[in-house]
Amino acid sequence: MTLWQNWTWLVVSSTSPYTPIYSVVFPLSTIPYVLFLRGLWKKKSVPVVAKIGFSYLLVFVLFSIVGSLLAQNLYHETLSNVDWIHGCAEQFLSVTTFSILLGYRLALDSMGPKKKQ
Repeated sequence: MTLWQNWTWLVVSSTSPYTPIYSVVFPLSTIPYVLFLRGLWKKKSVPVVAKIGFSYLLVFVLFSIVGSLLAQNLYHETLSNVDWIHGCAEQFLSVTTFSILLGYRLALDSMGPKKKQ
């Protein structure tokens, strides 16, 4: 295993037969997402709040990695087995989803028919 693959102990048990797959796929999966974000921020038709929501997903990923470290070092468990840390990480995902939905909802409301007074 190469040096850059040694981070996988954070996410996957070393006894897992899938460790070599995760060690390659997970880092590579960030490349298309960053490219997606780059293209998204160039589009004028996408609401800014939704762009922030899509970008905030990276905060969720970062916090999940930190949460995995905490769970492993404090409790010798995976993130999914330490409820309070897992719940904190999931809150970041909820904020992401809410931001995306709010951005598109505000955009749809602004495009709707004008109310007569």
